[in-house]
Amino acid sequence: MLIGVTDDGTVVGYEDDKERIEGVVKNVSPVPTVNVDLVPYKERTIALVRVRKGPEPLYYANFRPYVRQGTLSRPATPDEVKSIFERYYRPR
Repeated sequence: MLIGVTDDGTVVGYEDDKERIEGVVKNVSPVPTVNVDLVPYKERTIALVRVRKGPEPLYYANFRPYVRQGTLSRPATPDEVKSIFERYYRPR
């Protein structure tokens, strides 16, 4: 993930420190493994955030469940949470 780059590729820059990003990640449960690098680009800085794939199928942020859909994370519906629970956590 690039922070400081718009969807059309324009570099607007990231003006905070990497600890801020790492702090935001701590609001996710279970906490994912991330690497944050601040990369200089021309006269700006871009935050390059690498998130390793985790073992869990469902993650929570601010007590709300999220699922991946393509390249995006979005809130999970109650039916999706139920389905994920049944697939991954119910004893067989």
